[in-house]
Amino acid sequence: MKILTMLGSLRAQSSNGVVLNDIERLIRVADPTAELTRADIGSLPLFNQDDELELSDPVRVLKDQIVASDAILILTPEYNRALPGVLKNALDWASRPWGHNSFAGKPVAIGGASPGAIGTALAQADLRKVLAFLDARVMAQPELYVSHVDQSFDIDGRAFPSTEEFLTGWVDSVLKFFENGQ
Repeated sequence: MKILTMLGSLRAQSSNGVVLNDIERLIRVADPTAELTRADIGSLPLFNQDDELELSDPVRVLKDQIVASDAILILTPEYNRALPGVLKNALDWASRPWGHNSFAGKPVAIGGASPGAIGTALAQADLRKVLAFLDARVMAQPELYVSHVDQSFDIDGRAFPSTEEFLTGWVDSVLKFFENGQ
């Protein structure tokens, strides 16, 4: 199974990056045949409809990665109670030009981590809304909200046992969802 992962943060020490790294590790443990690729959404130009008929190389690479994948996994932080601009920019490029939406029909699992208590719930609500419009098949349950992320991972980015158990269960659900293609 080819899984494209996307990280909605550009920050080098992103807590969502730490969680995504651990999730990718857990996927490799659960399914050693899984092919994981992480999209580079930070290299995309800002979306401009004037440029959608002559796509830049980074945009073309992203669209090709999405099309070639069997499923997509997105982890996102929450900025000002919404999804980050860099992630929204990637979604906009991937869905354009009209009639060439790369997300249509793709199974997608989403999650997020936060040092606060709500664990990116509002960003994920925004992301679900956008992905629904893009005709992606978004996994509804179980949801992944990692709150107080700074208390869930050690200094090396490895989940503490209770977090690892939770993430392992979530990864198992994600892989079942992806295998069913919806």
